[in-house]
Amino acid sequence: MTWFTVRNGSLEKLPDIGWPDNIAADWLVDQLAMHDGILPERLLGFGEWEDGALHGLYALDREGSLVVLAIAQQTCTKAHAIAAAEHAWNLRNMDAAELNSIAKGYFAAKGIDAQELALMHQETFSLKHALQHWKFNCDQRLIMLTPGYTEAARTSLAWRRFELSIEAYMVRFSDVEGRQLAVIDADTTLSGNALVSLPWLLINAPVSKLRRLRNRTTRGGRGTHRATNAGESRTADNGDKATGSADSNDAADDSDCDHDGGGRVQAAITRRPVDMVLAATGWFDSLNERWLYAILGSFIGLYIVVYSYLTVINHQNFGSFGFDLGIFDQGVWLLSQGAAPFITVRGLHLFGDHLSLILLLIAPLYKVWADARLLLILQTIALALGAVPVFLLARARLKNAALALSIAVSYLLYPALQWVNFDQFHPESFAAPSLLFALYFANQSRYLWFSIAAGIALLTKEDMALVVALMGIYIALRYNRKAGIATSAVAVVWFVIGLKLILPLFNGAGFFYIENFSRFGQTPTEVVMNSITHPGLLLSTVTQGSKLTYLTQLLAPVLFLPLVAIGLFAVCSPTLFSNLVSQQGYMDSIQYHYAAAIIPFVFAASIAAFKKLDLSETTMRMSAIGVLAAALVANILVSPSPLSQNFAKGYWNLSNERRATIEAAVAKIPSNAVVSAQYYLVPHLAHRERIYEFPNPFAVQNWGVQGEHPASVQSIEYVIVDKRNLPDQQQLIFARLAAAGFSERFNKEDIVVLSRK
Repeated sequence: MTWFTVRNGSLEKLPDIGWPDNIAADWLVDQLAMHDGILPERLLGFGEWEDGALHGLYALDREGSLVVLAIAQQTCTKAHAIAAAEHAWNLRNMDAAELNSIAKGYFAAKGIDAQELALMHQETFSLKHALQHWKFNCDQRLIMLTPGYTEAARTSLAWRRFELSIEAYMVRFSDVEGRQLAVIDADTTLSGNALVSLPWLLINAPVSKLRRLRNRTTRGGRGTHRATNAGESRTADNGDKATGSADSNDAADDSDCDHDGGGRVQAAITRRPVDMVLAATGWFDSLNERWLYAILGSFIGLYIVVYSYLTVINHQNFGSFGFDLGIFDQGVWLLSQGAAPFITVRGLHLFGDHLSLILLLIAPLYKVWADARLLLILQTIALALGAVPVFLLARARLKNAALALSIAVSYLLYPALQWVNFDQFHPESFAAPSLLFALYFANQSRYLWFSIAAGIALLTKEDMALVVALMGIYIALRYNRKAGIATSAVAVVWFVIGLKLILPLFNGAGFFYIENFSRFGQTPTEVVMNSITHPGLLLSTVTQGSKLTYLTQLLAPVLFLPLVAIGLFAVCSPTLFSNLVSQQGYMDSIQYHYAAAIIPFVFAASIAAFKKLDLSETTMRMSAIGVLAAALVANILVSPSPLSQNFAKGYWNLSNERRATIEAAVAKIPSNAVVSAQYYLVPHLAHRERIYEFPNPFAVQNWGVQGEHPASVQSIEYVIVDKRNLPDQQQLIFARLAAAGFSERFNKEDIVVLSRK
């Protein structure tokens, strides 16, 4: 930055004099505390702090966010950046009473007659009303003020923006007629919050590392890196030799890899196995943030590629069905066309079946690509991204990179998660990452983001409101009472509105799935009360062999750790309870989508269990291997993944010898025709206002609430079936149609198309 002054009627350039010897960092703290306009916004300073070479100020901005100003009068190194970010991050749970206590001591030392901090805040920012106490410190910000930043510091701060809002400024000084002038200049590479650019970060991390490795190769490999341009050279001469210091750890790693390779191998052979494990896991702790996210991003990307391919190829080979992919494909298509989403596959309005209002957010994407495969890919991406909050939450609570990364990878290997991905498409799959992000943001006291994540979970299905309500109670007890109570209240109100108003409006019957629990009662209240008052009935139900197998398959892949943190795991009890006591046998199997709301709390409770056990650093490193081993064994035994013994058992339709024939038959049906199609053909014909799953409407089956108001038989223009896979009773119905009223349009390899004469 260059400044000019006017001398004798002409502009004169003022030199940048660095940080003057007669000005200390605490002088700048005082200036900022006096609101003298150095910063581009006004802040209410209420406390000073010092940590080695860093001086700083606690302040509140206009919205009540806690701002930590960190000032260093030398170039900011990676160590400075980490220390400042950790300092700000560790204050996230400070409540209004603690803020008041700090402010009281600070103002007293300054000789200021201070009021309560909320009133001081109101006066400072000329607000009409004082902010409520719970609004203070809902978000944390870090503002760095230093003469410059090393590249390593910039990198560290960039990745820390997952946790904090960080702004970096460079302080410049000039001498104007013997008076020191301080001006700050924003470092635009570090403004804002990087969480909104999560996909960019996941892509950029491995790419930037590959570029860095390539540069090392071209420069000769070992040692510190030489500056490649004048800017790097200039920075390297400032403070701690920016580039050299920034990459000193990387240089050490290079040296370890390139020097005395045979010696290192020999040393590894002579170590005990436990020493090798500790060394391997300790290596993760030495990695910087960019490497950690590169590894995590690679695993997430691999999951997305593998399961997008499997689900799409399964669909293309006619391995998807009307229940449930066809239902949601027709519903989303109707929404995208601005039509009333009455699902003729199901005989119900889309929102009379379940309150999956999140489909309203997905529908606009059908304007770009109207295809059932879009739903499958979106579901895969959503489930995979749940590994991000798992990693962030584990690292925040356990302070161990190896264990955090192991838990995140075990999430991607978790059998129940992969079966959710396998089981067609269901909106509640979006609840898994949403609830995990909600738990992470609650841990960070970032309640705006928490409310967004919890709100998305509420939109996935009506019964998700019960899980969010219990999550609110947990947050009230563990983090923030008012935020938790508000969350529970909103969730309960939404649940009541959904069951009493919205569902009856669209289906005329309300929540008719209560019949799945008829042995316990006829209403949700009766089911809950009878479960409490008849514990013998409940116990005999949940201890059946299939139920115990289900619980084992949920908990064994994480070493039964959720039982150690049972309070957090109990948040998913509404979903777990309904799966265990339902009379629909498939609900107590991990091979369906019903575990989607349980998965987040399996992993959040596992992380809490490690925290509760208070393990030593060595034990945590060993646990990282144990967690991965358990996840891998479970994946091999009971998942549908390519690693599993189940992969070749026909779950996935990886090929179909009649695919070309079926596609030719489907092509015979006009795009606007009214069709009755066999179950596996429905998802390929669902983009029309009326499509029925055969034998509907000729024989009512899986239609409406109780089979009410069947469609007109005379409205059907085309029928398409696979006679090879048609049950006997449906064979008779089809034969009657072929004999009278319909003529054959296509018949090859038992794929038959009829059209009305």
